[in-house]
Amino acid sequence: MIIHVRVKPRARENSIDVTTDGIVHINISAAPVDGEANKYLIKYLSRIFTIPPSRIEITKGHNSSYKTIFLHADENYVNHILEGLKK
Repeated sequence: MIIHVRVKPRARENSIDVTTDGIVHINISAAPVDGEANKYLIKYLSRIFTIPPSRIEITKGHNSSYKTIFLHADENYVNHILEGLKK
């Protein structure tokens, strides 16, 4: 399943929020240096969706705060997790 996210690096704490219109905002504490924020983002999403990091790919936006991420997981499962995160 493909999700579009906005990532804010160097955040005080890690968090993920989904607005009522479905926009996914992710704050991560890692700095965007030498791809470390992207690696950290994959590990963080792995914990949120309880899937291995190898099943998560950043397909667009490696150098941008707006990213397209492909999760090799069941669409219903991913939607269920995202629904639980909505504010």
